[in-house]
Amino acid sequence: MIGLDYNIYMEVAVIPLDIVLYAYLWLKYNNMTRVNVAFRRFAFIVMIADVFDVATAIVTGAHGEIAKYMLDMIDDDKEFKLREED
Repeated sequence: MIGLDYNIYMEVAVIPLDIVLYAYLWLKYNNMTRVNVAFRRFAFIVMIADVFDVATAIVTGAHGEIAKYMLDMIDDDKEFKLREED
């Protein structure tokens, strides 16, 4: 089991709720008014953000157990670290 740096149970529990919410919005509010489209896009972005939050927690919490290219793909401080080493 990977030891994570912080507790992600809340984020993992919210992902199915986000999927249900997005599916409901897609089925119930299928007319293309500006408000409906904007809210469906917002719900989709929130769902993707939760998925990326969990993926980032798992990858950064794994440290040496995940390949370096995966860490480099997720690490947003890579440029800062390179500048510090110069």
